[in-house]
Amino acid sequence: MITKDKKLFHFRPLFFGFLALMLAICTSRYIFNGKISYIVFICIVWIAFLIYCIAKRRVVPLCVLLAFFTFGLGWYFVGISTFEGKEINQACQIEGRVGDWEIDNGAFRQVILKDVSIDGETCGNIYLVLEDADKASVKTGDIIKFESYVEKVKLFELENFNTFFYRQKVTYESRVSVLDLIHIGNHVTPDEGFRLKMKSVLYQNMGEENGATAFAVLFGDKNDVKHDVKDAYTSSGTIHLLTVSGLHVGFLIALLGYVFKKCRIKGIWNFLLCCVVLFLYAWLCGFAPSVFRAGIMGLVLLTAKISGKCYDNLNALGLAGILIILIFPLSALDVGFQMSFFCVLGIFVVYPWLSKLLRKVFPKVVADSMAISLSASLGVFPFTAKIFSVFNLLSFFINLIVIPLFSVLYPLLFVGTLLSAGLPFLGFILKLCAFGFDAILKLTSFFGNTKLVFALEPSNLFVVGLLFLFLFLLGRNFMCNIKFKAVTCSIVGLTLAICFGLSFISFPVSSSLNMCYNYTEQVILLTNSYGESVMIGYGDYEFNRKLLNAKNLNSVKNVFLFETEDVLVGGLQKLGMENLIRPESFDGFDEDVVVGYNKNANVDHFSFVFKMFNEEFLGLEISFDETTVFVFGNEKKLSAKALQIVSNTKYDFVFVDKHIEYAQLFGKETKVLSYYGSKNVDASYARDGNISYVLKGKTYQRRCLD
Repeated sequence: MITKDKKLFHFRPLFFGFLALMLAICTSRYIFNGKISYIVFICIVWIAFLIYCIAKRRVVPLCVLLAFFTFGLGWYFVGISTFEGKEINQACQIEGRVGDWEIDNGAFRQVILKDVSIDGETCGNIYLVLEDADKASVKTGDIIKFESYVEKVKLFELENFNTFFYRQKVTYESRVSVLDLIHIGNHVTPDEGFRLKMKSVLYQNMGEENGATAFAVLFGDKNDVKHDVKDAYTSSGTIHLLTVSGLHVGFLIALLGYVFKKCRIKGIWNFLLCCVVLFLYAWLCGFAPSVFRAGIMGLVLLTAKISGKCYDNLNALGLAGILIILIFPLSALDVGFQMSFFCVLGIFVVYPWLSKLLRKVFPKVVADSMAISLSASLGVFPFTAKIFSVFNLLSFFINLIVIPLFSVLYPLLFVGTLLSAGLPFLGFILKLCAFGFDAILKLTSFFGNTKLVFALEPSNLFVVGLLFLFLFLLGRNFMCNIKFKAVTCSIVGLTLAICFGLSFISFPVSSSLNMCYNYTEQVILLTNSYGESVMIGYGDYEFNRKLLNAKNLNSVKNVFLFETEDVLVGGLQKLGMENLIRPESFDGFDEDVVVGYNKNANVDHFSFVFKMFNEEFLGLEISFDETTVFVFGNEKKLSAKALQIVSNTKYDFVFVDKHIEYAQLFGKETKVLSYYGSKNVDASYARDGNISYVLKGKTYQRRCLD
């Protein structure tokens, strides 16, 4: 039948419209960011599609996808404009309510402040760091008032989208001591109260470790899950169990179906009750994209059943994606959103033929389970590399063991939590669940420590695009004879292999200067024409890794620090660091490379000197190629004579960090870079984000890294 069909694939307007919409939002982002490679890639895709539509006379698909794509180009800017806050450069009066999201680090506590007003004007949520948290109590629902500075959050950092801030609707960051808070009252919303009640029930009956894991399974909040538990789930490839997704919603729908069947609730009432329950569950999970997507697809399936219509999984997937993007425009850039959809797409496209193939070797039940696990793993592979940076070759086998156990554990946990909240004597159900989580943790820990866990590097756009094109061509949605399919898949597969291989090849890097900030800590990365790099200052490992990825660097061997007592040396060593270089008299470690003040020294093809004047530490002067840079290194304000020493020296670039008053000391021939912006500053983090200068002699080309 397929060989007689002149169509290569059936056009599904919702599914392909969703892909066009998501592609358009990503395109707007990279056009705005000036990423030429992406723009060229999009042009090639559209030219190929245009040629196909003209050759096949497919006018309707062309018009539909052009309409979705055009709409998406503008929808990105709608998402940006409705989220971003305005610049506030002075202390302001802040009032808001403490939400139930928190991270407690003893003396420091991180919370989300909701229902916020700044100087009487309503705004988005605030990511608030509470200092001295061990000296006074702040609890969920507290309405507080204080005076502080706020920083506008940046949704994009080093080409990465800040999913957390976007989902939590956080537009500002701030920091204040709990001793400076004025408590006005307390108001806990119904969803917060419910989650707090459920957390209390889980902790009381299951203990802190299993209770935190169970709470993550039910509501997706992994903040309280211990690092070793997260690592075990991550390295074994079962971290999806701790993120509420289609798997959880599928079990919930099956549970509801069983209960409604026993209660003889059918037809429209069954559908309406499922709608209510799924909406409440998505609300309690903060409308996470994976829950929202699974809920919509579940309702479409139920609608098809009660109406007697045929259920089309790709169109259902597309409908869910379109609705989510219409409500949350920038979700298309959310890796979690992409992971959720392409996991399901992998199952829809790969599972049918893979299951058929495996049934020739294994029994039907085993073959189907293996096919689902492998299909989902293929769908999320590029995103696993981006988020978790590890992949376990045994993950599909682990899931074959764990998911059947989880399919029993999840409904039992869901029902047991609700019953135990109202009838405490039924807490033994949760105690039984604790044994199940102990068993899963032992399995994930065992398999997560095998030598088959490999470190991954994020794949580029072309590899990801070719991978999904290859999977689509293998599937039954690409309808042609076997010979033509084999030839087409071979060509795309060979191209994919070449692109994948090229991603491991190190290409020459240009001489550059990069100014970045990890929260408020300055990190400078310098690369010379020999391809050698040094770092000045440090961020955490994840930030540093993203910075190197953004500059196509694998490692940095030399790091300059002005003090190292709190530095995470292990994280720097993972980046390939060989030398920690610091000035004498500053705190550090015995193995550091210590250099005296005002003494010229060299490392690779960089020459540097730690400058001192009358016992005032000025900073670091470093030269490479034809460029000379000075980095102020003293948090205290320098004397007028000390500043004159620096300003009278000819530098190409000067980093003043937060000493914005220093900027006026330098002439136009010196480029001044800082945290805050002013008329005397050439580039600032607050105004321009993380930036890079490509150095070609004395010619400088500025680029945004975000």
